[in-house]
Order: sequence, then structure tokens, then C-alpha cells
Amino acid sequence: PFSLLFGRRALLSLLATSPTPEALDRAGVAACAPELRRSIGALLEEWSPDALFTPYGLLALESLVASAYPLLDPFESETHTRLRYALPGEFEPYLGRWLDWLEPLDEGGEVDPTALSLLARFGGGVYVVRSEGAIYAFAGLRHTSAHVSEIFSLATAPLDRRLDVTPDDAQELARAVTARATKAAFASGRIPLYATPATHYATQEMLDALGYRLYADTLTLTAAT
Repeated sequence: PFSLLFGRRALLSLLATSPTPEALDRAGVAACAPELRRSIGALLEEWSPDALFTPYGLLALESLVASAYPLLDPFESETHTRLRYALPGEFEPYLGRWLDWLEPLDEGGEVDPTALSLLARFGGGVYVVRSEGAIYAFAGLRHTSAHVSEIFSLATAPLDRRLDVTPDDAQELARAVTARATKAAFASGRIPLYATPATHYATQEMLDALGYRLYADTLTLTAAT
């Protein structure tokens, strides 16, 4: 059953796996509020996963749900996400200029509020690039099961002339910390999973450079209660 969280009710959750050479048809799963089951079921019979996860398909889905919930907020780009994962044999390690800058955060030795906040959010470990105490990039791990670790990373270009970087280096910083977190996930015996909004193309390019594969398209829709 769908539950309430922070004053919002989950209405619909979709997941469609990516096609593989062994299975060209995409498999998927859908869960929705009881009052939407018939109409959502009819729409899913009409639209294939490849067609549904396009602007036209999402617009059709939005129109259907909005007819049942007229006060529903419009979809946002974060509604449609793409899940990617990496395998040890296909992983492309980062070997660039930031390699020597990578460091894990140590809860026992950290006093910086930002570092402690990151450690509180990511129980599986946090890896950063920082200079003069300022964190410019981080990747955090959440061990969601005995087999999977979810990674989240964020980077900004340091405004420090001594580092000789430009704003274009933010993507390389993200790749450096994500690569380090990926290696940590492998070391724990888990597969790293990375979720990114479908419109975040720079992040998808960064993951492609590390050898990540597309696992699935997902969509989650909630409404205020």
C-alpha cells in the first residue's frame, strides 16, 4: 500500500528495465493508487516503455493523472529518473589530475560541520576533494541492501586560483569522487547504483565514462494530501 510521507501521497510508481541483447522487450512493474489502476492499466497497454518515457508519453500520463487530480502540481524533471549500475569487469577507473586529492571522511577525526553533515547522510562512507578545508566535490554511499549501494555525488568548480581549474572541471571532479565511491562499493561486495534525473545529461555522460550501464527508467508521482 502507498503511504503518506511529509504530507504527500504516492500516486504512481513505474519502473521499466532497459533492453538487453538477450531480452529485447523491456520488462517493468507498476504500482498505483487503487482509483488509478484501471486508467493506468489501459494507458500502459497503449504505450510501450520506450514510448512512455518520452516527452509525449509523459505528457499523456500527466494528462491522465491530472484528470483524476485537478490540483496536482505539474511534473518536474526529477519525476523521471534513470538508474545506472557498474560491474567490476566493466568499470573504468578515474586516473586524472584529482586522483591525489581524493580522501575519505573520517567521522572520528572530523570537526567541520559540512563534513559531519555528509557523514550523517551517507552511512556507507563519503569521499571528497577539498582545499583549505572547503569541500568542492563529494560522493556518498548508502548501503541499501547486502548487495546494492546507492551513490550520490555533487561537485562545483573550486574558485581557488592555486588549483588552476575552470567551471568546466566540475564534471571531472564529479567523476573522480564517483569513481572512488564506486570502488568502495565493489570492495564491500556490493553493486553500485546511481539514480539521476533524465534531463541531467552531464551526469549521464560522467557515468558513461566510468563504464556504468543503464538499468531502468523510473517514474514516481506524488500529490499533496
